[in-house]
Amino acid sequence: LFDLSKYLIFGSRSYLGSQFKKYLDEKNIVNYAIDANNSDNYSASNIVKILNSYEPTKIVDFKFLKVSSNDNDFIHFKEKDFFQPQMNLIQSINETNIRLNKLLYISTAGSNTNLYTNLKRKQEKIYKKHLKNNKVLSILKLNTVFGPGDKSKTRLIPTFFYKILKDKYVELNINSNKNGDFIYIKNTMDKVYNCTLNIDLEIDIFRIKYKNLVQTLSYIIKSVFNYDHKILWNDKELNPIKVIENDKFYKDLIKTADWYMNESKI
Repeated sequence: LFDLSKYLIFGSRSYLGSQFKKYLDEKNIVNYAIDANNSDNYSASNIVKILNSYEPTKIVDFKFLKVSSNDNDFIHFKEKDFFQPQMNLIQSINETNIRLNKLLYISTAGSNTNLYTNLKRKQEKIYKKHLKNNKVLSILKLNTVFGPGDKSKTRLIPTFFYKILKDKYVELNINSNKNGDFIYIKNTMDKVYNCTLNIDLEIDIFRIKYKNLVQTLSYIIKSVFNYDHKILWNDKELNPIKVIENDKFYKDLIKTADWYMNESKI
């Protein structure tokens, strides 16, 4: 089936934004990626120009200053700065006559316990309140995405690999009973794409204790890649053990580890 949609990717330098561009390119679907560099930092006048000349039928918004569950990562930002790119996009859509049939905002499924999630919820409200043609709006709340290509310094898996490859050592202080919900990048891209077509695709969500995840990653690094390292978990050394029974999740973690160990250049 040939997709004649024209996609506009808003926030294309983020992990998900750049991966979605790659995904569409592989499907030979027309797309245009907006980032801070080619839009004069998301200025309203630039966005209007892009909308009028390119005339997208679908917009997917991945734009966010930072993805982190650590509130300290946000202390230097003014709230207005967070929302200005979206306000400019909404204003531009409202002002132009493009035939937009979908605006998909990518949000988080996280609970409202940290600043990141709270800011994401506020962004959802801004869309609902200010976008004139509300019928085209969809909000997709995603769990923590993992997989090849993620160079974030604030998410657990890339941070873990970054430290291991740099120092052969990582120290983590995380509640041992705390769970995370993870989704693999390829499934996530399928989910996002289907959502733009109004199809609700069920994808695997892997729930795991962070401690078990780190132990399993350590096991993969040692057994598959023969790479010596040491992990300190809440001041105690953590042994590499495979504690994941879900075969699919384990295979996705191996693919992820392979990218970090062999291709990432982080």
